[in-house]
Amino acid sequence: MTEIMLRDATTAHGLRHVILRYFNVAGADPLGRTGQSTKAATHLIKVAAETALGLRPKMDVFGTDYPTRDGTCIRDYIHVSDLVAAHADALLYLRRGGASTTLNCGYGRGFSVLEVIETVKRVSGVDFKVEFAARRAGDPARLVAACDLVRSTLKWQPRFDDLRTIVNHALAGAQATKTAPWLRVRRPPLKQSLMLATSGAWTASASTRGWQDEPGPFAVAGLLALVLASGGHGTSSAPPQPLLQKPQLIPAQPELRNSMAEPIKRR
Repeated sequence: MTEIMLRDATTAHGLRHVILRYFNVAGADPLGRTGQSTKAATHLIKVAAETALGLRPKMDVFGTDYPTRDGTCIRDYIHVSDLVAAHADALLYLRRGGASTTLNCGYGRGFSVLEVIETVKRVSGVDFKVEFAARRAGDPARLVAACDLVRSTLKWQPRFDDLRTIVNHALAGAQATKTAPWLRVRRPPLKQSLMLATSGAWTASASTRGWQDEPGPFAVAGLLALVLASGGHGTSSAPPQPLLQKPQLIPAQPELRNSMAEPIKRR
């Protein structure tokens, strides 16, 4: 419905837009400030992380007879910070006069449910309980993004395209909200998050001038997710911190603490 409304607005009023279609968003803030805090979350990596940390007694796998390599569903998982960066890149694209477009946000490759669970077990060092259940109605066997267009159009370069890294950050985020629930609301302001997402390419003053001096109507579908993730339109005089700074968290398992110090794999 949102896509239809945006395209109608483009036809009627010349509103240029970028529609970002999210695939399976996972992970957490690499600096350890926030993580997904949804109660009774259903996302696979979040559920597995909570089970590894003892917040759930077990987790279920729904269906083991799909036409995939191990019989479980395959999904394309994208790190939340890479998705934030895609929003920032989409805004820059529109500000520079880019035409309306629809883009898939994913990495173009998928992992099965069992592969994700095994990765969480290896990273956390916890062999948590997994039970198998019947298929859920409507679950397709495989969903993987065709994402060449988002890279070529926005010049988007993901930095966390690695399942182990996504799991590291998801576990750290779940651990943070487990031991310190107030971290759920400690969010950075929008401009600082945009600077983090673009590796400090802007200064606060430059980003403000750049957004104000270039007129023209535009919209980014999914921008609300960026605003919510960053905590609103606050301001900050502090310089942006390095995006790859190690989170200052103490994980529950020694194996997790060691794995968080490993360098991010580049693909």
